[in-house]
Amino acid sequence: FIKYLKVAVVSLIKYKLCIITIDKLIKLCSKYVYDFLTDVGDFEDAAKEFWDKNEHKIKSWYFDVKQDDDVIVSANFNVFLDEICKRLNIHNIISSEVDTDKKEVLQLCFRSNKVALYKEKYKDVVIDNFYTDSRNDMPMIKISKNAFLVKDNKIKKIK
Repeated sequence: FIKYLKVAVVSLIKYKLCIITIDKLIKLCSKYVYDFLTDVGDFEDAAKEFWDKNEHKIKSWYFDVKQDDDVIVSANFNVFLDEICKRLNIHNIISSEVDTDKKEVLQLCFRSNKVALYKEKYKDVVIDNFYTDSRNDMPMIKISKNAFLVKDNKIKKIK
């Protein structure tokens, strides 16, 4: 896993420095996603195992604010998030996407691209409350009525 993470971070840095284009970034990610998925084998079982070990880390405050129309917007890949969304009964998700059959990246969901993907799917639906653990989500914060920065169990209203 570490070898894939290293390549992903280096590729993202190159993208941010405008050394490579988004298309090149997707191609690089696709190569390493292919290798990763090949190494993992049955990814659904791996995702279930991951969430069996980590589901308890979801902070209790989320269950206090959870709503039926929640939308998860994440840079993480759908193959990781689909399992936890199913467990939490969350039906709306926008994420980076991988075709597990072809083992290739279909889309990356990060920074301003999160807004583009959100608007593509939900048009002009206003986000009432947006929770994030990173100021890198500023594009999403800007289109939300209210925004909250989360660190552990501390929630700070930032907009």
